[in-house]
Amino acid sequence: MWGSQNWGEMVWGGVAVPTLPLGMLLLLMLCCFLAGGYLLQPARRNRRSVFAAVLLIMLPLSVAAVTLPYTFQNGTVADADEVNANFAVLAAASDVETCPSGMTRIGMPHTTLCYASGPVSSWDQASNFCSDSYRARICSLQQWRDAICRAGVANPGASWTDSITGTASAGVVSGCSGATFSSAQYTSQRVATCSAEWPRY
Repeated sequence: MWGSQNWGEMVWGGVAVPTLPLGMLLLLMLCCFLAGGYLLQPARRNRRSVFAAVLLIMLPLSVAAVTLPYTFQNGTVADADEVNANFAVLAAASDVETCPSGMTRIGMPHTTLCYASGPVSSWDQASNFCSDSYRARICSLQQWRDAICRAGVANPGASWTDSITGTASAGVVSGCSGATFSSAQYTSQRVATCSAEWPRY
């Protein structure tokens, strides 16, 4: 039913859903494990490669971890509530976009942004605070404005950004207009704002 129009019922037919045969699934798992092992070699080990390796290793394991609440048989009517419940389970299982404790999760159209503000400090202290507290970085100008100007997070005041503006200075932002971006000596005292961001698929 769509509005006042009845378009009939959705009936499961005999069309096969394409899936990977067991051999191809095992080959995919093997490739993921080999790529993970390659990225974990001591010469290539850094935070990004370890993160990528863990994702590659967990990918084949997470494929089989989702159990759908409803199954459908050929020739039966599909109830929209049951179909939507299956999609909700799949969406929840694929939502690995969690933020570190203490950070605010902001869902942007194409990214997930984790944001937190910290103490008033020098640029170096702000960078260390973000890294030590959240394993994050100082916000870029765009990340700060996404959190404050677009998502409505409370403005912490004049904040450091990751923009290096000179040999001993960094960018500072305090509002949503272009005139609110300036430069300050890195030993000056400004608010530490931290962010971590990744694309949404």
